[in-house]
Parts: sequence; C-alpha cells; structure tokens
Amino acid sequence: MMAKIALIGCTSSKKDMACKAVDMFSPSAYFNLRLEYCKKNNYDKIFILSSKYGLLDLDEIIEPYDCSLKAAPKEYKKEWSNNVLNDLKEKTDIQDDEYILLAGDAYTKNIKKSLKHTYNPVEGLRIGKQLHFFKQYLTDDTITTEEEVPITDELDKLIKKDEKIKYPEFNKMLQAMKEMNYDYRKNESFLHVQDRTNKTFTINDHISALIYSQLSANRPWIGIEKHKEEIDNIFHNFDVEYLKTANPEELVDEIKSIKCGNRQINYQMYGLKDNIQMFEEIEDEYGSLDNFVLSDDAIKIAKKLSTGKYKLKAVGFALACEYLKGVGIDVIKPDIHICRILGRFGYSKKVMASEKEAIAIIDDISKEYDLPKMEIDTIIWQYGARGYLEICGSEPKCHICNIKCKYSNYILNI
Repeated sequence: MMAKIALIGCTSSKKDMACKAVDMFSPSAYFNLRLEYCKKNNYDKIFILSSKYGLLDLDEIIEPYDCSLKAAPKEYKKEWSNNVLNDLKEKTDIQDDEYILLAGDAYTKNIKKSLKHTYNPVEGLRIGKQLHFFKQYLTDDTITTEEEVPITDELDKLIKKDEKIKYPEFNKMLQAMKEMNYDYRKNESFLHVQDRTNKTFTINDHISALIYSQLSANRPWIGIEKHKEEIDNIFHNFDVEYLKTANPEELVDEIKSIKCGNRQINYQMYGLKDNIQMFEEIEDEYGSLDNFVLSDDAIKIAKKLSTGKYKLKAVGFALACEYLKGVGIDVIKPDIHICRILGRFGYSKKVMASEKEAIAIIDDISKEYDLPKMEIDTIIWQYGARGYLEICGSEPKCHICNIKCKYSNYILNI
C-alpha cells in the first residue's frame, strides 16, 4: 500500500543547544507551518532534510550547526544526496510511496530523480507566498492547491479604474501585460529577487548576489538567466573559501566561454578577492552582512558600497542597488532601462530620468499601487528589456504600445 512521506527542509533559524530535530528548527515559522501542513494531511512519515545530518527522524537528537547545502561544493551535494537516498530506501519504498518535497531545489534536485511519485504544492513560489499558502491552508479547508493565482487576475487587481490616478502610463503598462497574458512573476529577473521573510543570508548568499549584479552590467540579463546553473558551478556555488583562492583569469575565461561576460568582467573578477575582504571587514564591524544592509536606508547603504567607506570594486551605485535586491532589500536598480522608460513616460523633464528621479518616482508609484519597489522595478524593466517584452527598449515598438506617451508621439510624427 502506498504510504505518504513528507520531506521538510531545514532552516537557518535554530535553537542553540542539542535537542530533538523537530525542536531544533522550531524557532522558524516557515518550518513550523510546513510541519503543521503535513500533520494536518496525515502523512504516514515525516522526515527533515538537514544540510549537515541528511535524513532526520523528528525525534532524533542533533547538535546546532551552521552550514548551507546551497553553498556546499558539488561533491558534497552528490554524497549528501546518495546518503539521503540510501536512508530513504531503508525507511520507505522509493518506488511505490508518495513524497511531498517541502524543501529547496538544492535539497531535492538530485534525490527526486530516484523517487517515482513526488509533488510540491508550493513549487515555484517565493517564500512569502509559500507562507501565505500554508497559513491560509491551516485556517481554511477550502483553499485550492494551485501554485499561483492566474496573472490576469493578479494584474486585474492592480489595474486602477480611477481616471485621476497619478501614473496612468504605468497603469496602461499593466493593462498591456494583462492583454498579452504576460506573467512577469515567472521570469528569473523577478524570481532572483530574494524574499527576506524568515531568512538569514550567509556571506555566500551575499557574494552570489554581488556577482550576479556585476554580471548584469552592460549586457542583456536573458543570457545570464539561461546559464544560471553553469554560473553557479563556475563559482562553486559562491563558496567563500574557494573564491578567496580562485584564479581570476580562469574565472574570466569560464564566464566568457558561456558568453556571459561584459566589458568590465576582468576588473570584476580581479577585484573579487578584495570585495570578499571588504565583506569580511563589514561582518567584523556589524556582526553580519545582514545587519549591515539593514542598518540604514537602502539608498544610503548603496552609496556606502559604491562611493563611501565600504566601496566595492567594479560596483557603481546602480549595481550596488541590484546587489541589495539580491539579498531581499526593497530597492530599485536605476539603470538605463528604468530611467529611459520613466523619461519617455514624461515623468522627468529630460528625455531620460536621472537615478535620483527614478528612485523618487518608483517610490511614489509603489505607494500608489501598494507594491514593493523592487516589483515595480521588474515590471517596468521587463517592458523594455531584450528577451522579455521588448516593447520600450532601445528601439521602441511604439506601434504596438497602447501607452502613447510623449516619446511615442514624437516618434510617430517623424
């Protein structure tokens, strides 16, 4: 008879003393909600996937630890997955049992290939939306298990019906996405923005965000998105100890071999060790990089990283903002795409809005639409970026755009 088996991922929030595995992760609301979800659904067996201990029974006594499977070397992940599978073979029937995988891709990617029946009701959802799903499920038996509300419904809620809105051009952009059934939430440009809910970012996470922000400089993001797994492998999942001794020339060559380089790639890779050293100095001063990025207004932090006391090599203000987005800080990246579109919409007196104007405008739009600034950023960015909607890019397609802004009127009258 098929048994129902639950595999729940461990969390960075833990108790500081030896205890049962189920109690070790109890400080995490994310862990508790997943556990209660499995109990409510009467799973026959519930296990925890631990980055250090592998497959854990709920009552197994363990010591606190601080390691991340996501940041572990490829060889460790392979050995870890093999050990977990061997334990599952002893305790379950991997051919006949059904497994719910409530853990990140780093934990499940290799093992689920050997499990015949698997599913994840929140696959593809950010942590914030996963929390919402579990909370609603535990208080409402009528909740559906669909992964996402259809984008057309989401956009319909955002679109303003009032003609007196302050930013009608942004409203028309949302309408255009709805008409095209375009789901900006599914693109890596949106998904790579991290949710800070119940999450502690390690130095490896910060290095990952920094490197991806640098790779985005002066090139289309679509190429980075397509080669994300290869990039993670090149940087050994951003393991800090490996990157301290990595040969920058080899990193440059490997990045160029997958066509993900840019005009500053040499400077970026040769400055990586210095940037890691700066991160470690910040950790010494603030206790952690998380403490630092949360210690002040996001714009002030970005300035400190781009021109101030903690200046990072090959990182200007816009890239510093992109890095902060990658570690869950609600800020925009005021790059050429954003500034150009805001200028075309007439939100600036100039053809292209300045960085300062872009920050103020999107902050205002965020308040009007009750959306995070980083979400406003990605909606506008995808409207123009190559490989995404490509409507308002360097060569705007005004003939298919329903906004008819000040810029399009000029183009169409030539």
